Amino acid sequence: QVKELRLHNADLRFTRNRAGRSNWHGVVARTPRGVPDAPPVFSLSNGRLTIGDSVIRGLDCELAPFPSGKLVAVRGKVDDPFWGAYSVSGNMDLGAETLRISLEARDLTVNERWLRAFPPAGGAVWDRYRPAGLFDLDGNISLSWGAPLDGDYNLIFTAKDASCRYLAFPVTGATARIFVDPRSVIVNHLEGKIFDGGVAGYTIANLDP
Repeated sequence: QVKELRLHNADLRFTRNRAGRSNWHGVVARTPRGVPDAPPVFSLSNGRLTIGDSVIRGLDCELAPFPSGKLVAVRGKVDDPFWGAYSVSGNMDLGAETLRISLEARDLTVNERWLRAFPPAGGAVWDRYRPAGLFDLDGNISLSWGAPLDGDYNLIFTAKDASCRYLAFPVTGATARIFVDPRSVIVNHLEGKIFDGGVAGYTIANLDP
């Protein structure tokens, strides 16, 4: 029996039709009857993941199905030349058609081009605050490909040495924690330098339409 399948340069694509239905809808792994062993582990190296218009490269991960074949453990890392390096872990529920992932990145370089390509928060928010520099990132992302939903996410950016704008003034040497979810962007514990002095504060941007 096959214990492991290794895929090199694999290209995984998630797309939706006009009705919002995913191309992965209805795909469920099943363990053949009479096979007592666990399904094989899938190992991806230097893979690529396409979700809508966003492409993530440098995917090295392991997909380990549970014996039922419907729940898959996901763990690995991403080292994308544009998005940066992350460690990821979580699970896919093929029965419920959902994906839940925790991610972690350290010393992530954020700039204007990165932010404009970043899907969750709108460009108007980044235009207002213009964060850039060195950040840590921790977060959780949930996606559903069985229904026309955009999913959910909770992200925490920790500014370590960054610049931004606060009350329309440029701030340098900034540290802060930025909480991002589908409803809001919250900048908390902001401290930095502004002109010849210092600044400390917080701000909230509502993303609800």
